[in-house]
Amino acid sequence: MKARIAIIWWWAAGMMAAAALSELKNIDAEIHLFEKNKMLWAKVLISWWWRCNVTTGMYKNNELLKNYPRGAEFLKYTFSKFWPRKIKNRFEDHGAKLKEEADHRIFPVSNKGSDIVWIFEKMFSNTLNHPKNEWNEVFLDDWGIPTTWENLSTNEMKWLNISKAVVCEKVILHFGESIVSIKKNKKFTLVSDISSYEFDYVILTTWWSAYAHTWSSWDGYTFARECWHTITPLWPSLNSFLTKETWTHPLSWLSFKNAMLHIKLHEKKLTAMWWILLTHFGISWPATFVISAYSAFEKIDETNSLEILVQAYSDYDFNRRNTFLLTAMKEQPNKELQTILWQKFSKRFVEEFLRFEKIDAKQHAIQLTKSTRESLANKLWNWFPLHAISRRPGDEFVTAGGVDTNEVNNETMESTLCKWLYFAWEILNIDGFTWWFNLQSSRATGMIAGLSIWSKLRMNNE
Repeated sequence: MKARIAIIWWWAAGMMAAAALSELKNIDAEIHLFEKNKMLWAKVLISWWWRCNVTTGMYKNNELLKNYPRGAEFLKYTFSKFWPRKIKNRFEDHGAKLKEEADHRIFPVSNKGSDIVWIFEKMFSNTLNHPKNEWNEVFLDDWGIPTTWENLSTNEMKWLNISKAVVCEKVILHFGESIVSIKKNKKFTLVSDISSYEFDYVILTTWWSAYAHTWSSWDGYTFARECWHTITPLWPSLNSFLTKETWTHPLSWLSFKNAMLHIKLHEKKLTAMWWILLTHFGISWPATFVISAYSAFEKIDETNSLEILVQAYSDYDFNRRNTFLLTAMKEQPNKELQTILWQKFSKRFVEEFLRFEKIDAKQHAIQLTKSTRESLANKLWNWFPLHAISRRPGDEFVTAGGVDTNEVNNETMESTLCKWLYFAWEILNIDGFTWWFNLQSSRATGMIAGLSIWSKLRMNNE
């Protein structure tokens, strides 16, 4: 009998596991992928305005692992087998044209995440060369998935979306089908909102309720507990912050490329240097995400605010910023203060900052007192405080916490408590500082899980 493999909520990690299994030969198995959404795109394309991060261009593992506040030790073996360059090469070998940007993020050259989805669709089925107008045969729906008229309801014919299982040549895709429970006896019994199934192997890649509009939920942790696993405390990470200070809110979409953020947690000083974005509610973007990862388990509200010191230009030391103002006072004594500051900062920022500090923007440079000059130099280039009073709900990228990695074999991703149960990516207690580091871990753990099952099946066949 064919071995039956289920991959539940499959996104980046599940797609890699399915791809690894579907491409390998000498195994006789059915691969089933279960996805609550009606198409591949919902989770794959949410990163960076639908461009879809592929991985990171940070190729040295010792440097790469520093970007994982939780799970770095667990990932050492995984990254020794599937480091970023190998993941990048794998996509390119399948026809993806990729580019590495200045900050080492890797995207499709086209800036279209659909190109990455298409790579996986080609791996799962050889029917993709059928044109859409062959209505009496297999055709592609609007999401590029092969299907037939028999698989579509009347409404789905109109919109060309799928909610039933679609049988590709290599993988059975269960769209719009939610798994309700998992039980393990000799085999796994999976109950969905449509049917029930038996499987020999199960890969869990589900994540927390970040990005609720993509139907993410707590289900994966429930399934893991049903299979006897321990779940460490869970909290959202890689999120934006709402700030108590409102003077920055009118500066929405003003960014600083080389900013530095400082926080102090339990007598320990922590720093993040990267882009930040001022928003209508507070701050966002990569440096903010790093700070949110550091403080993931801290209680943050209006009575327990997190003080974040913002250094807009991390490359300006005290002498450099103080000299700038001293020189301006000497060489441009009759220019207004705001005009001088516009040489280094945006007009909007200068206006709001001086208004908040209650400093006369129109006073001449020669009128600056020593204390005002030093205060400006300190706050503008050294730091100005913002107090985070809430994590912005609904836009959390990942979860801090998850399945205890002490209960998982890091060389195979197999459970040490429940035979033939595998985990990949964020359901595990691992997370990275930014989206592209998390995608690297998702793809690598997914590959390990898929190849580990293939290895077992091959040995069984022999």
